[in-house]
Amino acid sequence: MVKKPSYEELKKRLKKSEEGLKLAQKALRDGEEIYRLHFENASDVIFSIDPELKIISVSPSVERIIGYKPEELGGKSFLDLGLLAEAYLEVATSDAKRALSGERIPSSVYEFIAKDGSRRFGEVSAAPLVRDGKVVGLACIARDITDRRQAEQALLEREEMYRSLFENTGTAMGIVDEDMTISMANNELAKLSGYSNEEIEGKIKTTKLVAEEDLERMTGYHFARRENEAEAPREYEFRLVDKQGNIKDVSIKTAMIPGTKRSVSSLVDITSHKEAEAALREKEERYRTILESIEDGYYETDIMGDFSFVNDAFCNIVDIPEDELIGTSYRKYTVPEAAKEVYATFHKVFTSGQATKGFGHEIVRKSGEKRYIELSISLMRDSEGRRIGFRGIVRDMTDHKYAEAALRQSEEKYRSILESIAEGYFEVDLAGNMTFLNDSLCKITGYSRGELKGKNN
Repeated sequence: MVKKPSYEELKKRLKKSEEGLKLAQKALRDGEEIYRLHFENASDVIFSIDPELKIISVSPSVERIIGYKPEELGGKSFLDLGLLAEAYLEVATSDAKRALSGERIPSSVYEFIAKDGSRRFGEVSAAPLVRDGKVVGLACIARDITDRRQAEQALLEREEMYRSLFENTGTAMGIVDEDMTISMANNELAKLSGYSNEEIEGKIKTTKLVAEEDLERMTGYHFARRENEAEAPREYEFRLVDKQGNIKDVSIKTAMIPGTKRSVSSLVDITSHKEAEAALREKEERYRTILESIEDGYYETDIMGDFSFVNDAFCNIVDIPEDELIGTSYRKYTVPEAAKEVYATFHKVFTSGQATKGFGHEIVRKSGEKRYIELSISLMRDSEGRRIGFRGIVRDMTDHKYAEAALRQSEEKYRSILESIAEGYFEVDLAGNMTFLNDSLCKITGYSRGELKGKNN
């Protein structure tokens, strides 16, 4: 049997949907819960604007950074609010136009004016929100880099060695002596550790900042790289203990300073990333549980139409096991006379980008039984908006279709009986107006159907 998709494969698939959530209409439609989690808890400011540069939504973190509550900004023009310093208006407007034309803006720095008049620098990235192939707004993330810019400016004024080691960085950095004492620390390291620069430099050893379970490993790396730098990894992770005793997951990159026994390290707090991964796994399990518990079938295919994921309900509807469906297409169960129409419908969705619902056709189950299904078809796109496959819901409508046919047959049967009797027959609504009558009534009254129908008796 073919193995079910691995966790990593499912994680990649879900990650693609999540990225689309933040930057495009795809993500907004399919990953709302994931977006909301990041939106409400992000330290950076997440906001969206419409084509007229009016703010649609903004995360609560905006109040901490520039003093405005989200409700003070919603629905107002970004330019009219006076949030940007005049010197940055032109470049910001240009970036917005580029993004609205479909271009992603990975990083631009602007000077913002806070509610109290103070100035803050923000690093902003923007991506177009696309709905039905049309840009309907922008999704943006702004990071407060004021402290970082100030730190960078301070670095330029210090000695040449300090500048060569600490310039162009927005991450925590420190220089460690042979005896593991931290001789230099930048502001980011102070913020990460909770200690001031004065408390760190020349006074604290790295061992004080390392969780007990990682201490032996970190100490081994420290002395091994001083004997032979290749003997210790350059990049790795460890758990940092800050001044308040909080444990933080940190990614560290370390290199020896040529001609010395000292090393320089840069550290990035990846705690939120780890938490996001855990949340992602939890959500992935939740979505999988939902998909496996619903009665409707759910499917995903690659761009060629071959199934990459199906839930149990889908397998039950077509009466084919999952391992026999993955890697095959709708042709495996579709009756030959419907295959051409199914292909045409998928092709229309592919070329137009427009989803379709309620498309029905006949299938043959593995047992040979014929059933009638209705399905929806929509495109899947990656984070850059490229078409990568299809997904949709499938519902067995056989009983419903047979019931409709039986109802029509019964109606025709009784209509024929009423038309064949010699007695006049009619039906009226609550107002007394005729809604139905047979030919015999017309003969008896001498009026035509047109003259009687709708009349009040």
